[in-house]
Amino acid sequence: MDKRYRHRKLNAKGKRKRRRRIIKRIIQILILLIPIILLCLIGSCTRNLIKGKNDTEAEEVSASPPASATLISAGDVIMHGPFLKSSHYLNEDGTYDFNSIFTYVTDAYSSADFSIVNLENTISNDNYTSYPMFRGPAAMATALSSNGVDMCILANNHIYDNFNDGLTMTQDAMDANSLLYTGIQRTTVDDTYKIIDVNGIKIGIFNYTYETEKNENGERTINAIAVNSEDLELINTFRYDALDEFYNEISQGITAMESKDVDYTIAYLHWGIEYQTTQNEQQEEIAQKLCDLGVDALIGGHPHVIQPVDLLNSTTGDHQMICAYSIGNHLTNQHEGRISQSPNGHTEDGLMVRLTIDRDKDGIVSLTNAEFIPTWTYRTVGVNDDSNPEFYVFPLEDPDGVVLQAKEVSGLDIQSQVTNSLNRTNEIIGIGVDKIKQSLPIMY
Repeated sequence: MDKRYRHRKLNAKGKRKRRRRIIKRIIQILILLIPIILLCLIGSCTRNLIKGKNDTEAEEVSASPPASATLISAGDVIMHGPFLKSSHYLNEDGTYDFNSIFTYVTDAYSSADFSIVNLENTISNDNYTSYPMFRGPAAMATALSSNGVDMCILANNHIYDNFNDGLTMTQDAMDANSLLYTGIQRTTVDDTYKIIDVNGIKIGIFNYTYETEKNENGERTINAIAVNSEDLELINTFRYDALDEFYNEISQGITAMESKDVDYTIAYLHWGIEYQTTQNEQQEEIAQKLCDLGVDALIGGHPHVIQPVDLLNSTTGDHQMICAYSIGNHLTNQHEGRISQSPNGHTEDGLMVRLTIDRDKDGIVSLTNAEFIPTWTYRTVGVNDDSNPEFYVFPLEDPDGVVLQAKEVSGLDIQSQVTNSLNRTNEIIGIGVDKIKQSLPIMY
């Protein structure tokens, strides 16, 4: 055999052996690596599955469940003299029982999950007085609680009518009757707002009253009564000549409430000018600023008459706030012919504002309904007869029913009075109510 041929044959054979050895070595390496690769893949998948599960659980924990809450707010409850003198409420032993006044409005309170009233007087243990210094018995707090009211707003221009004792006794009466309250505090470390949980929806509520002018000694006043500095820190007040301070305080309160996951905020302001059925420029300025700060609803009192309602837009265009400039009187002796500043019956009228707040499965909060229920205070005796009057608060959702109920109480036909009250109210709020209704739902 040719040596060169034999050499080439041997080289080819050697190359094949080397290839087989390399392939065998690669297979051995792969056999060693495959389990490692599989373990890595399994571990990665497991981690991703666990992470995905944890992320889902985190989302489920952080997302609030769907919920719905209805809140109703009523106007000024004022303890005028006839309430203190009438035998319908004054017992022989000197105690009082005002429950019957609210007989026909109890169902309206109960129609909401939470109800709020402005109690515009301080509580006293004795020496009860009426205008201009309102000091009434705790029995009014008892009656409100017994008939379904859950909270009283207390920052108003009569909250210091009984000085420091009045602040303490008013809060004691609230606690004794299981009534929440806001607008005044027991200590300076207490929050200036109240957060209520209604069916899982957190509603932040704050209440402020205006201060009157400083007296000749430079002391700050409420209802022209000098308030000592210690007590002033316990009452939520604002000054028309220092609104920036007020706005800053509101802003801080809103930030604090947001840190506590509040879903919806309501401001109750005691402001405006008595007996004016339209808001003034200062009210409009303040309302717009609170809208810009992020307040969701503003409900006003003090004028003792109803003023318009409106839907405000923030200057940035990304927020809306419903505003009821004044919801008038809820319980009063200021009837037509009895008060010269408002001779046409407007002081007999009030509004109950019923708001429905919903949160959907994605956590979006919306105002889904806003109702403005007219109310009317019925006084059973004549305008000039203070001998023994009897009072009832009537919601006017069913005016024909109210007429029948009044006949049962007094035997009198009050059809024209009910009709007049409805007409007065609708004339003032009609346009604003339509505007709000057309904009629902309002998302926040």
